[in-house]
Amino acid sequence: EYIVESKSLKLYIFSLTMTKFKSLEQVESVIKRDLSELLECDVKVSLMTLNDNDFGISKIDGIELESAIDLKNFSQNSFTYSTDMLKAKSDKVISINCHTNLFRSLCPVTAQPDHATMFIEYEGKEISYESLLSYLISLRNHQGFHEQCVELIYSDIMTMLKPKKLCVHASFTRRGGIDINPFRTNQAIDSYKNVRTVRQ
Repeated sequence: EYIVESKSLKLYIFSLTMTKFKSLEQVESVIKRDLSELLECDVKVSLMTLNDNDFGISKIDGIELESAIDLKNFSQNSFTYSTDMLKAKSDKVISINCHTNLFRSLCPVTAQPDHATMFIEYEGKEISYESLLSYLISLRNHQGFHEQCVELIYSDIMTMLKPKKLCVHASFTRRGGIDINPFRTNQAIDSYKNVRTVRQ
């Protein structure tokens, strides 16, 4: 029901900097306790050492939108948020796993740009790669926190296209030393795979 806004989470994590702990497990336990109490649900916390190889750069699967279309004939007339591009081409059901590195939004506090690789898994009415990319690019001047941007994209696609399956996942470049990778899906959470890109 609740979510922690990323910048407040960063401030909370940084507040632990001057605290001594007996082990990594104790730190996990404290964070799990505090977040579970705040969010009124069971929170999973996993901390890794700096030498943990499991937290390396991921291979990105799926179709890169900007490589899948003819950019010479692609024109973006507006960088103002709009859902007008989210229209089905046909009632044919398609399944796509795609991403773009061209996503950018603006911080609502500082107006600084936030860049991300945006991942979308979709099963529903046929939509063109061009229209999906146009919609995502229309958010370039949108001021929203990372989580809100992912929720907005998820809600817009759900509302406009009503897909059977939808996952929206963003890997934002770092600001403040923390990876922020919001994920929204109507599928089982077990399908979630955190992706760390070379840009992070």
